[in-house]
Amino acid sequence: SVKSMLDNFFSFTKDVFLPSWPQPGLKLRSLSRGDKIENICFMGHEKNLPNELRTVAWKEKCAELKVNFQIVSESEKWPHFSGVDLVLAMRTFRKRPYYNKPFLKITNAILAGAVVISTPESSHLYLKNKKKVDFRIVNSADELADAIQQIKNNPSNEFKKVASNTELIRDYNF
Repeated sequence: SVKSMLDNFFSFTKDVFLPSWPQPGLKLRSLSRGDKIENICFMGHEKNLPNELRTVAWKEKCAELKVNFQIVSESEKWPHFSGVDLVLAMRTFRKRPYYNKPFLKITNAILAGAVVISTPESSHLYLKNKKKVDFRIVNSADELADAIQQIKNNPSNEFKKVASNTELIRDYNF
């Protein structure tokens, strides 16, 4: 069957984990942004964003939270974090592992100085649990909204985590 053929061809993704290099040419988050949590971005194609975040209800929730949510779908803009405060590193809330996807969105965001919220994909869990990089993991749009509100309530704590995470990631042997 096609499924077993694909399983055999991609079986290495379940046995070997190869972390990726940070994206070249990262444009760091502007220091003038301070501890603001206003601009939230998903760096990727809209089709890869959780369905729940492509709704009018999510746009209304963002307005209620007083945040600007943007999908940055042009790949040439993915390394540009100068105006980004928080990055969403997620594909679905359906607890899929995505064995073939690295944690690049997380490392790029942290190295650029932005806060990260992700879903529990395998590489994200590896980074959090094995490498002790501290970021929030959520399982639903409601949990995401709660996490954003908590971060907005204490942004300086989140940016301290980003600084600490930056050192961990730089020390990590990519």
